[in-house]
Amino acid sequence: MQRSVLLGPLAVRQFRLLWLAATTSALGSAFVPVAMAFAVLGIGGNATSLGIVLLAGTVAGLASYQVAGVWADRPAGRGPAVAISPALRVPGIDPGVMRTLEHSRTSFEVRAIAPAVLAELRSADDAGNAPVVRTDPDGGSPLRCCLRRIRPGEQVALVSYAPLRRWARETGARPGPYDEVGPVFIHPAECDGPAGTGYPAAFATSARVLRAYHADGHILGGRLVAADPDGNPVPVESALAEMLADPAVALVHGRAVGFGCFTFEARRVRELS
Repeated sequence: MQRSVLLGPLAVRQFRLLWLAATTSALGSAFVPVAMAFAVLGIGGNATSLGIVLLAGTVAGLASYQVAGVWADRPAGRGPAVAISPALRVPGIDPGVMRTLEHSRTSFEVRAIAPAVLAELRSADDAGNAPVVRTDPDGGSPLRCCLRRIRPGEQVALVSYAPLRRWARETGARPGPYDEVGPVFIHPAECDGPAGTGYPAAFATSARVLRAYHADGHILGGRLVAADPDGNPVPVESALAEMLADPAVALVHGRAVGFGCFTFEARRVRELS
């Protein structure tokens, strides 16, 4: 049995840290009444005075915990320290019961190729060529327009795409020698686009290279995330959150391991409210 299945949500690093902090806090809080009893009795108090002291602490806690928790978690206008991303599975937990934990400072979205760019690529790609339209009898390769896999027998277009060059036009970056063009599959006509902004579970069954870029367009580093046979997107989501937690990282590209083809782009989004 896989280690991730045995550990369940504890297989996710962010959840382990949260669980450890919560457990340590709860353990410390459990000793407060005992310590309070010794303190009150040590200064000559009785059972009644001890009860009053404990009641006062309970009432004060109930009145202040919710307000104080929200206030303390929002310094400098940022969102809550921990956010929940929608409908992602954690090993060993029923979908919808557990969600991926991510720091709001590194809240991100996984992006397909933008619709306006797709319209240009369907006319002439980034190498100046017309799309190569064909029917894929086997399917399985990622579609960069809607972030799902090609279905067997589906018609697709193979085009050259320069993701860093397109991003540089938008941001004013100068990637220079880091600019590159590579083949990607898209639908030959407009489609509905991705189903959401998280990492697609259908892609999680393949290993993925995550490549981080600086704001000026040069490569900062990369990370290899292993395939998950159950299609669990949490490992890639966690790696993306950790990489984008570095303020030097402007965006991250997801790429195929074997061919190095561009698969998706991940960028930070506004803090969660």
